[in-house]
Amino acid sequence: MKRSPVPRKTASLSDSAQQHLNRYALAATAGGVSLLALVLPSEAKIVYTPTHRTITNGKLPIPIAGTRYFNLTDQFSSQFSYTRQLLDINAGGGAEVVVQTSSASALMAGQVVGPADRFRNGKNQMVDAFCDVSVGASSVLGPFANTVNRFLGLKFKLNGQVHYGWARFSKVTASACNGGVAISATLTGYAYETIPNKSIIAGHTKGPDDTTIEEPHASLTAPSPQPATLGTLALGAPGLSIWRREELVSDRQ
Repeated sequence: MKRSPVPRKTASLSDSAQQHLNRYALAATAGGVSLLALVLPSEAKIVYTPTHRTITNGKLPIPIAGTRYFNLTDQFSSQFSYTRQLLDINAGGGAEVVVQTSSASALMAGQVVGPADRFRNGKNQMVDAFCDVSVGASSVLGPFANTVNRFLGLKFKLNGQVHYGWARFSKVTASACNGGVAISATLTGYAYETIPNKSIIAGHTKGPDDTTIEEPHASLTAPSPQPATLGTLALGAPGLSIWRREELVSDRQ
């Protein structure tokens, strides 16, 4: 024998709460914004900036997140029969790069950049090439020497919080006595994780809500999470019920 369904009671809001919800709905309608579009964007994960710049002599900044912390220097020097060229990454303002012994690490795509790595600030060598024709001695040293698609691991602060990132070099060439001392490095992009203290994978340019920006670019700040979106509130009692259920789930996790 089938039982008659028990009618559900309709939830009712206080006059004060209903007035607040009505104001949200009116404000959204007056602004010409669809209620379906009022859900605030979730926090961005990775901000990626593609570029294509080659340094053969001089200075080249890596303005990740609009900062001035990281600068490449490619310097040539000579004295009598001795010539030398150095490619270095300079990390200032409390910023650091992933290192191995006394040099910057040339990371492979897929390697993790995060708290477990060894970092160091200041000047860190990438390539060292020298030639002394008087004694016939020459050498090309450094983890980035004559490599393709290698990455610098970066660590820096935004608003007092630590963030991790990477800078990609599609090609770094170096020569000594054969053809003359020369170093050339091509920077083809950089990215950072917007969530503080969260690791990033070298080469990854996408996250759940990734952002890609072309140079020149501005510093991005991830939106702050809100207790309830305007779209949810504007739905009235059903929206408030959804928000309450989400709050309960969040509290239990």
